Amino acid sequence: MQATIFIPDHDVMLAITSYSKLEIHFDTESLPPPFSHRYKLAIEKSGEGSLNADLVLEYYGREELSDEDILDEGFTDNDNYLWNGKLPLIWTNVIDDKLRVSNWKKKADDKDSESLPEN
Repeated sequence: MQATIFIPDHDVMLAITSYSKLEIHFDTESLPPPFSHRYKLAIEKSGEGSLNADLVLEYYGREELSDEDILDEGFTDNDNYLWNGKLPLIWTNVIDDKLRVSNWKKKADDKDSESLPEN
């Protein structure tokens, strides 16, 4: 399983003390269908300090499974999920605190100018 966080304007770092936008990408990679999925959570601070969020959850690799196989595992034929909205103000402090106490480093194989830190 792989999770990465993208925060514009940050390179190699030990702690994140401020941000205006961040993206969290997660991919199960090694799980077989129908369990394999990935998500992207994008969070952006608004002018008044609240957080706007976009969540995309996508299940993939199910093309060769029958509907019966998918249903037998407790899923439906479309478990993908999209959500966007404003997070309650309490989440601003929770996310800020978690980013501040976590150690981050730039991925070794990242050649782009935009950094993809790993925890």
